[in-house]
Amino acid sequence: MSSIAAFGTMVILQFILQTIMNAIRAFNVITLSLILVLVGCFGASDGTVSAEENDELNSAPVLDATSLFQEVVCTNTSCSIDVYHAAVDPDGDSFDLGWDLDLDGVIDTQLNTNRGIETIQIPTGYFVSAITDQYVESSQGVCENSLAIVTETTYTVASQITTIALLAEDSNGATSGYLHTVAGEETMTNTSLSIIVSCQSLDLFTWNSNDASGNMGDSTNDALIEVTMASGSALDWSRVAISISVDGGTPQACSDDAAASCTYTTFESGNDQAWEAGEGITIMENGQDLCDGEDGGCAIKVTITMKGIGNAADKGIGIVNTYADALQ
Repeated sequence: MSSIAAFGTMVILQFILQTIMNAIRAFNVITLSLILVLVGCFGASDGTVSAEENDELNSAPVLDATSLFQEVVCTNTSCSIDVYHAAVDPDGDSFDLGWDLDLDGVIDTQLNTNRGIETIQIPTGYFVSAITDQYVESSQGVCENSLAIVTETTYTVASQITTIALLAEDSNGATSGYLHTVAGEETMTNTSLSIIVSCQSLDLFTWNSNDASGNMGDSTNDALIEVTMASGSALDWSRVAISISVDGGTPQACSDDAAASCTYTTFESGNDQAWEAGEGITIMENGQDLCDGEDGGCAIKVTITMKGIGNAADKGIGIVNTYADALQ
C-alpha cells in the first residue's frame, strides 16, 4: 500500500509542476508580445510611409504672380501681357511650373525658372467684357421753323477681363495653383437717339422773318430781309455772327467790314448791348448786288451763330429760310 501511495503522490506532484511551467510559459509569451508591440516590431508597418502619410508630410509649392503696369496689346486673336511669377517648394523638391490659360487644370505655357517675367499670349476668346463706366451726353441742333433736333448719345466704357492660373506639381505629386486676373483693353461704344422737339420746350432761340421794305434792283445797297428774335435769352451783340446764302449760293458773312458783301442794322432795340426777344435786324447789301430782283426776288437762308468765349466753340442758334421780294 505504501508503494501505491508513493506513486500517486509522485503523479500529483508532476501534474502540479507541469501546470506551473505552462503558466510561466504563457506569461513569458504575453510579456514578450507586449514588449514587441511597445517597440513597434509587432502588429505595425514594415517601415514604409503610406500615401496618406506622405501627403501629410510633403508640402506643395508656394506660388505668386503680378502683372506689370503697362498697356495690354491686343489683336483680333490674342492679347499679350507681361507677368512676373515666383514659385518655391518648401521641401526643396523639384517641380513642374506653368500657366493654365483656359482654366482646365492643365499647363498650357511651360515655365523653366522659379522666378521671371514672361510675355503671355492670351486668346481673346478667354476674355469677358465688364462695364466700367457709362454716361450720357445731350446735344441740340439749331432752331429751324420753331423745331430743333435733340440727340442723346449714351457712351459705354467696358474693360476686357480674364483670369489665368499658375500651376505647379512637385516630384512627390503635391500640387498647387494661383489664380491671377488680367485686365485687357478698354473699349468705348455709343448709341444715339434723336428726336425733333419744339424750340420753346427747350428754351432755345426762335426766330421770325419778313421781307424788308423797298424795291430791289441793280443797286448794291438794297435792304433784303428782316429777322426778329421771337424767344430766347438776351444775347450780347459782340457774340452775334450773321451769314446769308442767296439762292443756294456760298454763305457770306455780314458785318460792318467795308469788304463784306452784306451788313445788318438793328431795330426796336431796347438794349444797345444785347439782342433780346422782340428785337430784330435788317440785312442789307453792302457794295455788291446780291439780289437784282429780275426773277421777282431771292430765296435767302440766314444762319445765326453765337460766338464762343475762351476755348468754347461757336454754336449755331438759328437757321431762317425766307424770301426777299423785289417789289416790296
